[in-house]
Amino acid sequence: MRTILVGLVLLRAASASAAEPHRSFFDLPSSNGWGAVVLDLQQARVHHWRDHLFATEEPRWDAAGVEVWSGGLPQAVPSRDLLFDAYFGVRVDGEQRWLTDLPVDLDASGWLPGTNVVQMVQSLGDLRLTTWAWAPWGLERSAMALALEVQNVGSAATGGISVFSIQNLHLGEGRPGPTQEIGAQNETISVDGATRRMQERGFAGVIATAPLREPVSASVWYPGASGPNPWEVVNGGGSTDLVGVAGDQGVHDDSVAYYQWNSGALGVGETGRFGLVMAHHGDPFAYAAASADVDTWIGGRTIEAILTAERTSWQAFQDGLSVPVNLTPDEEALYRHSAVVLRMAQVRETQAYLRQWLSTDGEPRWTGSGAQLPAMVQHAAAGGVLASLPPGQWTYAWPRDGAYAIVGMSWAGMQQEARAVLEYLLDADTDRYRGYDELAGVPIAPYAISLCRHHGFGVEESDTLGDGDFNFKRL
Repeated sequence: MRTILVGLVLLRAASASAAEPHRSFFDLPSSNGWGAVVLDLQQARVHHWRDHLFATEEPRWDAAGVEVWSGGLPQAVPSRDLLFDAYFGVRVDGEQRWLTDLPVDLDASGWLPGTNVVQMVQSLGDLRLTTWAWAPWGLERSAMALALEVQNVGSAATGGISVFSIQNLHLGEGRPGPTQEIGAQNETISVDGATRRMQERGFAGVIATAPLREPVSASVWYPGASGPNPWEVVNGGGSTDLVGVAGDQGVHDDSVAYYQWNSGALGVGETGRFGLVMAHHGDPFAYAAASADVDTWIGGRTIEAILTAERTSWQAFQDGLSVPVNLTPDEEALYRHSAVVLRMAQVRETQAYLRQWLSTDGEPRWTGSGAQLPAMVQHAAAGGVLASLPPGQWTYAWPRDGAYAIVGMSWAGMQQEARAVLEYLLDADTDRYRGYDELAGVPIAPYAISLCRHHGFGVEESDTLGDGDFNFKRL
């Protein structure tokens, strides 16, 4: 985000260079302030979905409220990547395949202008295939929407069309860090036989999944399952349908979910749209709450209406920006998307459900809030602007980057967002490092702005030399 901030704060023409410009980054993120998803245009799949936007929740505490150190370094509670991957497949004229095997039209792919919606365009014969992945702005929890448009751009009608999806979530144990998937142990997927909605739960919480168009089947597979592996069925070509299931599929390691939709033939110029939405809750048994939020967000809308509403909402945001005069079209596009990135990088979350266990059952967790866990805990994350969006590792809020953001937002007419950054910096839990051994002998007056950065919940964190024992204490 730092380079994009430069585009917003110090928008200038680039100096002449002998080097030819080339694409060097293919992971495109989308955030709604609660979580983030990442679409990889090289691998043609969504491969990252974070339960929080920020990298760490808070320091690790022991039962006495003292921070936990190991190897001379303070320990933290990392956020989690909940997704191994998700993508679509297509069958046309009796032959099926996953879209990860098709090249991506990079010139036609990228963010939809002025929005957080990531677009990926591919072709299969006379079909133009457009995948959209985004974190829905109006769904106020960590969530992901995934949609596919199949368009016949040929001169004759197609044969029958089928679309497949794979949702390989990881909801098991561990907290290896926000850029690494957690485990897939002891996952349970349950399928509603009437609506084909799914709930998948594990140690890391529950995911409520709703199809945005009625599928013909919902399938579940895990290593050791007696039925055919749906991934292999689609990958093998031909026209074999997936085997649908209903009800609770039991507790297994590495359970994977699938959908299949059928739409018949597509006439010349006709399109079909397919998709799903998923929302996370940290409580493995809070499916009803996550599902209700999904219902409210869908609101009976079609996929076309959902995409139109998303773009309309972002257009309203763009209409409210203050844009410098005399910009070239490319400069204005950079400016406007820089504002989108700033908006995506600002945390909107105000509370989180914390389990009584840290990374596996039986490993106790305590929180700096003092709440008796498990509980929904209020925190001070909202308003913080992160120095990077996923999959970058610097998804932390630094005062330096926050100051840049305040200037850029103020110039762009984003006054409410700028004020939220300032309030975050002033209201966060700071003034924590005057008793830090590495600063012994350094006169430090009480301070309101962090010396370094913040954990996600708004608790100050600082760098350390990591070369000795420390007498760290809160003042």
